[in-house]
Amino acid sequence: MDIKRPSKKHRSIKGNVIYIDSFGNLITNIKDTDIKNHKHIEVRIKGYGINGLSSSYIDVKNTAPAALIGSGGYLEVACFGKSAAILLQIEEGEEVEVILK
Repeated sequence: MDIKRPSKKHRSIKGNVIYIDSFGNLITNIKDTDIKNHKHIEVRIKGYGINGLSSSYIDVKNTAPAALIGSGGYLEVACFGKSAAILLQIEEGEEVEVILK
């Protein structure tokens, strides 16, 4: 699959949700290599802000959306026990912005 690259500016990266898995997790086109040199980030999606990255799905402990790098190396948004896609009313193609702090 040919994945469109996100656009980068000095302190932000804009990408898109490229896939919603069967659990409702939102997989973006923003790679771990796009954000790896930044200790603090904020992920913004459809008016919702997520501060920082969880280290894995096991660290997503509450129903609030969390951001993490999935096994494929892409930024994902997930919720524990719920569908992030349903909770945030997101469809494939939705814009995602990462603010680099």
